Amino acid sequence: MKLFCFALPSLPSSKRSIFPPKDELRDVTSMEPAFWPKSLPILIGRAADVEWIEAYSKCAVTVDERLRGRDYGDWCGQSLKALSPGSLSEWMTDPDFSPPSGESHKEMYVRLAEWLSNIRDAEKSVILGVDADVVRGLVLLAMGLNAEAAGKLDILPQSWNVLSFYRTWRVQALSVPDNRITSEIIFGSESDR
Repeated sequence: MKLFCFALPSLPSSKRSIFPPKDELRDVTSMEPAFWPKSLPILIGRAADVEWIEAYSKCAVTVDERLRGRDYGDWCGQSLKALSPGSLSEWMTDPDFSPPSGESHKEMYVRLAEWLSNIRDAEKSVILGVDADVVRGLVLLAMGLNAEAAGKLDILPQSWNVLSFYRTWRVQALSVPDNRITSEIIFGSESDR
């Protein structure tokens, strides 16, 4: 069983230091064509990404809310500058801290750990099209780490990250750029798919 995790492009608000609104659309105009295998199911975490990922991958996708990014609650749409220095510090350093009506890093990791535990016995490999913070969480969990380690790993947007399961989770690739050569290395040539 393999998880082919594609870290989606960052949301436009994130690039402006704003907590993303829940249904914000991504700017995907500069993305290269996808070389995703048509034989593997694709799971995503946000309904707002269905239309463009189906067009990009030329495959049907399934939304699994457990694979969504962290819920920022009342902070959605707010600038980092609008937060008090104390709240910003807690948000950045305390994995138990959650924004009002939102989710802590730990809560997100518990959700992802449960999903990872459920998927490991799947008979077929899966492609995930999820936020980079979700990929980071899955990779850290696969390595036996938790939310406290989140600041020690960067996952590049628009990159492939591969996890495999046989008795235990393994990390096979991290932040590999998305292009035809990479796709052939990860998935095999088109004639192999």
